[in-house]
Amino acid sequence: MLNVNLLKAFDSNYIFMLQCDVTGQRAVVDPGDSEPVLSFLAEDTLHNILITHHHYDHVGGVAKLCDIYNSDVICARCDVHRIPRATTTVVDGDEVMVGASKAKVLRLDGHTIGHIAYYFEQEKMLFCGDTLFSGGCGRLFEGSADNMFNSLVKLKGLPDDVAVYCAHEYTVDNFKFAVSVADGRCYQQALMQAEKVREQGLPTIPTTICYERSHNIFMRAATVEAFAKLRQQKDNF
Repeated sequence: MLNVNLLKAFDSNYIFMLQCDVTGQRAVVDPGDSEPVLSFLAEDTLHNILITHHHYDHVGGVAKLCDIYNSDVICARCDVHRIPRATTTVVDGDEVMVGASKAKVLRLDGHTIGHIAYYFEQEKMLFCGDTLFSGGCGRLFEGSADNMFNSLVKLKGLPDDVAVYCAHEYTVDNFKFAVSVADGRCYQQALMQAEKVREQGLPTIPTTICYERSHNIFMRAATVEAFAKLRQQKDNF
């Protein structure tokens, strides 16, 4: 089993601290800032750093953490030239170990080219960076609408009860957008629920594949064309 702690960073980022309860080994996902990680670990060690993509708010803390812990930095092979201190490269379908827990690497082009996710099948956990958000998806900085649509289709195929750990707290804004462009009581209810959670100072993450499949307007898009239109509308929202 894996224990997961959410560490807040910047305005909206989440850094995920993982610990295998069999071996005690720790890993961190997308440490854009080293300070929350250092504060959490104190005198503990950090074995692995798992990177989903190269954007600074996901890799900005890597160098300092490596200086202190000499961690193994894992990233997509095609993205290695953009990841500081990378030591291990992976491709779609590869496996990554965090202690005794095994993650499958999923390539999810769209937000960037070479974006990956880490799917712990036994633990039913997905760490998907900026591909899928609760109620939304990432902007298309490098990939195409077709890329992102296919990535979301891949994620829709995961089991219902997989917990989705996305890297930003965008849920309220995402459902405000959905309410503005589509009819559907589910979007209004989702917005009210997210607002209530945030008013309590709590995260809306993790979500689940089942919830996103039924409530995420981007995952519900039936065609690439419909998805592309929504993504353009959201970019201008």
